[in-house]
Amino acid sequence: MELKLERGAIDVCRTVASCSAKQPFDTDLTLPDYCGDIKRILHCGVQPQLRSVSAADERAAAQGEITVRLLYLNEQNEPDCLEQTLPLSVHCRCGKGAGDAVWCAAASAEYVNCRAVSPRKVQLDGSVTVHFEAYEKQAFSFVQTAEQCETQTQQIACSRMTAAAQKTFDLSETVALDDAEPPVAAIVQVTGTPLLQSTEAVDDKLLVKGELRLEIICLSQDKKIRRVSHTLPLSQVMEAPGLRGGDALDVSLRVQALYAGPKRDADDAQRLLDLAAKVSAQVKGFRDDSVQVVSDCYATQGSLAPTFSDCRFARAFPLLPAQLNERQRTDTGVRDGALLFASVAGVQTEATFRDDAFLLMHHVTMDLLIRGGEDDAQYLTQTVDLEQTVPAPDELTDPVFTPETTVLMDGAHLSQDGTLEAALSVSVRGTVYDGTSQRILTDAACSDSEEAQTAQLILAFCAKGEDLWSICKRYRTPVGVVKAENALDDDLLPEDRMLLIPAAT
Repeated sequence: MELKLERGAIDVCRTVASCSAKQPFDTDLTLPDYCGDIKRILHCGVQPQLRSVSAADERAAAQGEITVRLLYLNEQNEPDCLEQTLPLSVHCRCGKGAGDAVWCAAASAEYVNCRAVSPRKVQLDGSVTVHFEAYEKQAFSFVQTAEQCETQTQQIACSRMTAAAQKTFDLSETVALDDAEPPVAAIVQVTGTPLLQSTEAVDDKLLVKGELRLEIICLSQDKKIRRVSHTLPLSQVMEAPGLRGGDALDVSLRVQALYAGPKRDADDAQRLLDLAAKVSAQVKGFRDDSVQVVSDCYATQGSLAPTFSDCRFARAFPLLPAQLNERQRTDTGVRDGALLFASVAGVQTEATFRDDAFLLMHHVTMDLLIRGGEDDAQYLTQTVDLEQTVPAPDELTDPVFTPETTVLMDGAHLSQDGTLEAALSVSVRGTVYDGTSQRILTDAACSDSEEAQTAQLILAFCAKGEDLWSICKRYRTPVGVVKAENALDDDLLPEDRMLLIPAAT
């Protein structure tokens, strides 16, 4: 028996590589002459900066530096700051065939140990991890029809991947500070929050518009802490072969590197800030589609060896941006203190699908610098939890949603009893992928063998509710022949009955 298979294919997103590389560091930091002696270390911040990410010869690599900022109290009980950079260079094996994929990389500090070994020297050790991930558009092949055998087919709604692309944007600007403020001596902390505002897809291109919100904590030359907020606009066109207008888009922005440094103005005073950033944009494009698959099959003559695979056919639903503005209170434990600065250090979001909506739990981490009642400063980390409910697209069955959450601090106040009240603005966006796993035919082979049946006609007793397909498969007889022989209109038997099962011809 000759078996003819008609195949179909659909482009899907496949993760083709995922690996991590660590770089430990162990160094001594010696204070320059312009820094005061160390009385007590308040905080040691480590910020990895990725300048370049590449993949070749089964290896992913990242180059950059590690920015270390040491905040401490000097002998006059005033805040002081030291900044130093360490080289960052990591690589890991990523597997064959991943060199042409879209690569993403994220770096984070795993741990940091910092201690003063003398009033002028600090011993620092820790570790930075860079996680690499690559994805690409791949054609997934399956069987749509098979001649010379009985097949059970199904039409499945899904999303076809149209594009996969990545681009890194360089943003920079020099900002003039208020003349009424004292000049800047050092940078204590820099955070950047990318906000995607709009996207526009045209043939093979994507216009990305947004902004990067920067929060810079500065130490002035008079040893005062100040906070500077600035926004860098983002408007870039990136190549995305295969993308078309109307495609569903999954776009994410990620900050790879941040830089802020004081600069002298025309009066030779450090009242300028040089700002620079590298922002990476990853885009995935999808288009609604429908495919026919074979969910079951059997041969009426000969022997059939089918190959089935469990596959997930998903649909992509871009979620409308959701906003949450809330004032949160937390006890710092510092009575009669003065808040020197407060900033959002990070956020982790857990998403649960329930009652046609997503219940989001945001764990927001805040960094605080507080001067106590005895004129002594403390660096604290506080975590607050925020709940948010976001409506889900209609008729989801088994959704997968990894939200992209950004948190901005619109203001903070510290009461005399030690209660911190922070105004937080939470923005959530992302793409929901919904679908179910389906067992489908991906290949089949057959061979001639003995006749399927020896009798020309079989009398079979069938129970109410039995499926005609399973009955015919049991006796290896075409469904259409059994329906015609027994004058059946439906595939489901409404009552107990005897069926005449003709032999396959």
